[in-house]
Amino acid sequence: MTTFITAGTSQVGLALARLLHASNHSVLLGSRRQGQGIPAPNSWVSFDWSDASTFPNPFNDTKSKIQSVLLILSTELDPIPQVGPFVDLAAEKGVKRFVLVGAADVSKGGSNIGKVHQYLEEKGVEFVVLRPTWFLDNLARTQLANIRDKDAILTPTPTARVAFVSVDDIAEAAFDALTRPSPIPAPGEDKESAAAPIILGPELLSYDEVANTLTEVLGRKITHRHITTNEVLEQYDGFGIPRGSETAKFLLNLELGLERGDAERLLNLPEERKRVGKVRLRDWAEKNKAVW
Repeated sequence: MTTFITAGTSQVGLALARLLHASNHSVLLGSRRQGQGIPAPNSWVSFDWSDASTFPNPFNDTKSKIQSVLLILSTELDPIPQVGPFVDLAAEKGVKRFVLVGAADVSKGGSNIGKVHQYLEEKGVEFVVLRPTWFLDNLARTQLANIRDKDAILTPTPTARVAFVSVDDIAEAAFDALTRPSPIPAPGEDKESAAAPIILGPELLSYDEVANTLTEVLGRKITHRHITTNEVLEQYDGFGIPRGSETAKFLLNLELGLERGDAERLLNLPEERKRVGKVRLRDWAEKNKAVW
């Protein structure tokens, strides 16, 4: 049986594929770019959330019987017109379990991922929504140019503290959810704990502390600089998210929520609601320091 990963070249998708291959699980990756960026030995099919004609492709591959799907979404605030028909088709084709990469600060029914969370529940399929906090790996992506070229981390959150989580820890959580032999939730198991775990990193850190660790690892001074909301929106523009768009407003509100303590409060959740990863900032930075 095969797991289909909708975003085959995403960070989480590639990390999960490595884990599945290492455990002799069959994997099929979705690609918007004709397999570009998909490493061997992965198989792939054309798949694009914005093109419904690609939705049957995973199920047309005679070598693969898709039993589970990892859903990684685009940034559409209402993805249901895209994702709903695919989930319906997948269920018709015999998919038994869906795992959605969500976010700790987006609850069921909320914008973007939250709408799909609600859809899966109402559909009555077996699912898990992984709800990670902010990615440690964004230091090597959205903050890459800032650190490399300006020796700075730029945020609108001067004092926020976050239990940053690594892509590898998220992929491990996805692997466990996809390969778990028992139903989700199992009889007597708390539904929220089983089907919507909050994924945290092992350290609660401010961006100042992150900058200090990078300074030690890289051997040059890295600072944390507070920027205005207008400057944040300019950064979004550079990532291809228009500053006046509803998506930009949504993302900005999530960032500002860090300063309000939204991420820090997650640590107060009951232990059974949380999954704490293993990857610490210093170890991750040492492994990835060549990118800066």
